Amino acid sequence: VVENLVNKGFSVRQLLEFYQHHHSEGLICSGTTTEEVVKSIVIPQTCAPPCCYMDSQFMQDRGGGKRARRLVSHAWKSEFLHTVVSIVADVADWPEENFHDECEGN
Repeated sequence: VVENLVNKGFSVRQLLEFYQHHHSEGLICSGTTTEEVVKSIVIPQTCAPPCCYMDSQFMQDRGGGKRARRLVSHAWKSEFLHTVVSIVADVADWPEENFHDECEGN
């Protein structure tokens, strides 16, 4: 089981291609939540036949699952783009202090 799951990861390139493709189709836009991405993209692409998203045709066309190197946690109600930016920043080793709340004037 563990060996099967560890190879269901994705590369940053795959994530960015996922975002760009579905954004260009109007399925992901500013404010789209992770829950909405799952309901409008992931579930329809994995229901027939039932499969893990990394085994979907979309991801297979982009090299399929990769060996996971990090664990990504996400919140259903959070904006999907925030999750994407957090993943890219982590991989780039971007310092946390470079993120600030513009509403606070920082």
